[in-house]
Amino acid sequence: MKRWLWPLLAVVVVLTWGFWPFQRVSGEDVPRERVWTGWVTDAASRPIRAAVVVIDPSPQGSGAALVAETDREGRFRLPDPPSGRHTVLVGQINYLPIVVEDLVLDPAAPPRAFVLRQTDRVVVGEVRDAGGEPISWARVGYPAEIFAPEEMRAVPTHLAVRTDAKGRFRIARGLSANAPCKLSVERTGFTSVEVAVDLSDGDPPSQSIRLEPLAPAVLLGTVVGPDGLAVPGAQVQARNGGLVRCAVADDEGRFAIGALEEGPVDLFVLPSAIGFRAGFAPARDVSALAPATVRIDLGWVPSNERPGAIAVSFEVPDLAGPVEAIWIRTEAQPFEEVRVEGGRCSAWQGGVSPGPVHVFLRAGEWIANQTIDVPAGETVRVTLSPRLGQFVRLHVRDGAGGPPVMGAIALPYVDAPGGAAFELPPTTADDRGEMELRGLPEGCRVEVSAPGREPREVLPDRSDQEVQLEPRR
Repeated sequence: MKRWLWPLLAVVVVLTWGFWPFQRVSGEDVPRERVWTGWVTDAASRPIRAAVVVIDPSPQGSGAALVAETDREGRFRLPDPPSGRHTVLVGQINYLPIVVEDLVLDPAAPPRAFVLRQTDRVVVGEVRDAGGEPISWARVGYPAEIFAPEEMRAVPTHLAVRTDAKGRFRIARGLSANAPCKLSVERTGFTSVEVAVDLSDGDPPSQSIRLEPLAPAVLLGTVVGPDGLAVPGAQVQARNGGLVRCAVADDEGRFAIGALEEGPVDLFVLPSAIGFRAGFAPARDVSALAPATVRIDLGWVPSNERPGAIAVSFEVPDLAGPVEAIWIRTEAQPFEEVRVEGGRCSAWQGGVSPGPVHVFLRAGEWIANQTIDVPAGETVRVTLSPRLGQFVRLHVRDGAGGPPVMGAIALPYVDAPGGAAFELPPTTADDRGEMELRGLPEGCRVEVSAPGREPREVLPDRSDQEVQLEPRR
């Protein structure tokens, strides 16, 4: 026994001594990285990839938000998390978002799990014709609430699904039980119907929807552009026998208008928004006879009337956070494409009518206003010079000396030259009734409102301002 005991002890000592430097560096322990971790799953515990975890930057909510994104296993990590309690928003475009308030981002705590629900309710059903035959490719629209990553909030919208070859449909995205649900069912050649569905008591029973064929005489048609491709979304107006009936071309450019008198039909067709941006011209056909099948060919508008485009750049020093507002024209249409690279913002918008166009951009406290003349059928490129805008902190109270109004909404308005005012993104008051408005242009006015109280218009004249709301009469 003595022959192998001492050699064994020697080997253990050598191995322990050899690995000692890896455990000690300069006589001190290697500091551990402070990381707050967790994961995001669905209700079935399946990981959700590319979910966004947004943390307010400080207990007061000032500065730039912190953002982490989940990997393919649904995990996220936030190095060196800030101290204190924070509001955390977790969302993904296909799921309903969740908000967790007063959360401590403790790196020593176990990983935090967030569970996202894809929808509150599920509606299934089938669409058939008057004879009981299934109708395929019918469009079933419904009100929904989805997560918009660029706005970091839930946004009400209107989505749609299509029926399959057996006329069946299933709605399972963004349908919220907190809002009334009305299904709109459409198919070319049939009369559209609306069906109210009760979502208050769990998933509703299967919906059986019948569509009646359009009454004779029926005018069927297809709208195509100058390139011979279908033009979905084109608006068709038919005047016949003193009546005017309208239809919108479906995804294949087809339309159907019923309940017409037999005889001539005066057709007027407007291109869709995409067709307008491409330079398609309206078309008119007075030779159609009902019932019949027609084809409407859209031509090009004259070159001196074709819509143009704007490409602008907007450079600011020390840009922290995303671009909050970037609008075009007096009706406050957002740019189609916005990019932020470092301190430079660039935007592009097509389909702009020739003539003077007003452009407004805002990034943090920096703003830029300029009226640009857009040539017909061309793209104008311009670099805007920004300047610091107005900073306002509003304190909203319930009457004179009353308590703060939490959740009050401030909606800034900007008066565009030669046109009506348009809106900037709203701001919500915190639990102290306070809100911060940054980058307001000169002459901007703000409407402050809250449930049960009369709205009030404020013209910001100083950085700290108290707003008193009175009860609604």
